[in-house]
Amino acid sequence: PEPAGAGSSRMVTSAPECNPTPVNSNSSLTVCSKCAELDKTTSPIRGTAARAGKRQIRRDMQNGCVVILQHFQGQNAAFAASSSFKSWQISDLSCTERSKTKPAREHRMSSVGDTVLLIFAWLSLLIAFLCALWIAADEARHPQAMGVMNVVWPVSALYFSVFAVWAYYRLGRPKTKEAMRHMKHAHHGGEGLLTAAQVAVGTSHCGAGCALADIACEFAIAAAGLTLFGSSLWASFAIDLAAAWALGIVFQYFAIKPMRKVTPGQAIVAAIKADTLSILAFQVGMYAFMALTYFVFFPHQHLEPFDARYWLLMQAAMICGFATSFPMNAWLLRIGLKERM
Repeated sequence: PEPAGAGSSRMVTSAPECNPTPVNSNSSLTVCSKCAELDKTTSPIRGTAARAGKRQIRRDMQNGCVVILQHFQGQNAAFAASSSFKSWQISDLSCTERSKTKPAREHRMSSVGDTVLLIFAWLSLLIAFLCALWIAADEARHPQAMGVMNVVWPVSALYFSVFAVWAYYRLGRPKTKEAMRHMKHAHHGGEGLLTAAQVAVGTSHCGAGCALADIACEFAIAAAGLTLFGSSLWASFAIDLAAAWALGIVFQYFAIKPMRKVTPGQAIVAAIKADTLSILAFQVGMYAFMALTYFVFFPHQHLEPFDARYWLLMQAAMICGFATSFPMNAWLLRIGLKERM
């Protein structure tokens, strides 16, 4: 043991096992080549407890070659307090927090987008339904000369909305019974050049049958849980096509029968010839948009017919069907397979 008070001016020296070497002639630092200790040989450590702690540290260094860099503690503390270190900490934390919160933020954005789309879907369906009621109410007072058109115009409003109302007053009102009675020379559209208005009316006639069939079948398929090849989409394609073709033929029958004044059998054959290609063209455009909705817009969580968003996109799909069917109807009207209305 050290004599009392002997450490007041005693200098700390290295252990016999260490081989301290001065860093340079002007430095008070020594470096041990064995355990890489950095220490100040001129630093006085007063007191028995301090010397005992120092010896314990040296024993730990000898046993485990612990590197104690006391000289750099002050520098490390200064660096930790510096603005660059704090900036690095904040930046690193921000990056970490951003990586953790990114999925949650994307989920919130997706939820907000779904809510906005749902509200817009309900507004669109409500406006379309009101437009259909408006046209139906006007037709009750001013019925169409061709009876089937009393169904075609309101059904067209279910997907064309306010544009169908404009088209009705522009193209449908001149074809009411009283309007036709006041015409001196009521013609059936067989003469003259084919107009875009005639093609649009003929296409809407085809589209009304497809739209009614699609609406009824989509609800039935969803309620029954029907699938084809493991997917409800293929079941919709197959069943909708069959129902749309059958209903389209019925619509076309009631257009051809009074205009051509033929037998029921002849009217059915003529309707099949007139509307088969037109219905196929309509369904192609509608199915293309339905496939986009199923595989691209909502690939993971598919929309169901009991969701308003489904029918908002179906409105767009039916408009696409109208667009693809328009050229086909123009050709059918031009060659005389369909009647001009």
